[in-house]
Amino acid sequence: MTSGKTDYIPFSPNNIYQGGLSIFGNVGLGIANPAATLDVVGDVKFTKYTDVCAGCSLDLTIVRSRGTQASPTTVLNGDTLGLTTYRGYNGSTVSVSSAFGGIVDGTVSTGIVPGALTFSTADSAGTLVERMRINAAGNVGIGTTNPGALLDLGTAGTKLGVIRFAGSTSGNVTVQPAVAAGTWTLTLPTAVGSAGQQLTDAAGNGVTSWTAASSKREYKNILGTVEPKEALSAILRTPVYRFKYKP
Repeated sequence: MTSGKTDYIPFSPNNIYQGGLSIFGNVGLGIANPAATLDVVGDVKFTKYTDVCAGCSLDLTIVRSRGTQASPTTVLNGDTLGLTTYRGYNGSTVSVSSAFGGIVDGTVSTGIVPGALTFSTADSAGTLVERMRINAAGNVGIGTTNPGALLDLGTAGTKLGVIRFAGSTSGNVTVQPAVAAGTWTLTLPTAVGSAGQQLTDAAGNGVTSWTAASSKREYKNILGTVEPKEALSAILRTPVYRFKYKP
């Protein structure tokens, strides 16, 4: 079938098309003036029946290359391979609301195209902003496009990494670093401590261990724990006793 011409498509008596079909131009289903290669108004359903293998599934594949159809060339690091966007009508036009996409994330070589998945949402100004990324190393970044750990939160100098835990009945506990955080690693002990023990960084290198909780009575040479006025008041309240010494 050629765009701009009236052609006939052979159907079987059960309205099943048989044969090959090549279409040059836009195809519309439920729309008279398609604006894309395939423009569909309504739901789309894909069904597959196979007995070849138990794990076979229905695949929706998006392929991209550089160059042309006749002479494709290799995609490069950072290329977007595909983007699925969700849009809504805002009263005057259609605006993007969210999206997820696949991009090349690394050096492409024979048989290997490293990839990353990105997840984006539109902010209050309507700007699409990437919120989360899973890179080629399997690291998940929230608030960062270059995660360096299995879970990486925030971007140094831009966005503070914050975690919030909600209680099952009420309340929230928020864990966050200092705004001007240093770069260091907190290492937890290999097992739970005994009752009454506390975490201590004895060496000052971020590696913690369990130690017995201590009290101020065990401290020596304590300086600055009592305000001077408070100390003077305590001395003046000390009772004075007089007595005669008999040898």
